[in-house]
Amino acid sequence: MPCYLIYTGYHLGGLCSKFGIKTDKYVSQKKLLMTLPVQELEKLTGCSIYLRPNNDMVAAMGPIKGLKLVRSIVEDCIVHNMPPAHRVKMLANYVQAIKGVEVLRL
Repeated sequence: MPCYLIYTGYHLGGLCSKFGIKTDKYVSQKKLLMTLPVQELEKLTGCSIYLRPNNDMVAAMGPIKGLKLVRSIVEDCIVHNMPPAHRVKMLANYVQAIKGVEVLRL
């Protein structure tokens, strides 16, 4: 099963070291990441998601498309300071719209 380990801190290959994010800014963005609605995102993407705030890591296992969505949401939250709940709501609305179009095709 494919999996992603997304390092958000200052590890080798972490988002903070990659994008040059300062420590004080990272602390506030890490708190924002902890508001991620994990259960709802798991339903939408089909992935299992594990937040590890002590290790500065997010682990996700599941299909490739779902992993890419999880990574983009985490990256937007840490790098671009976007609230993850807003992105998850947009994704849920998109999924509902796709289901509505599929029902009309029948």
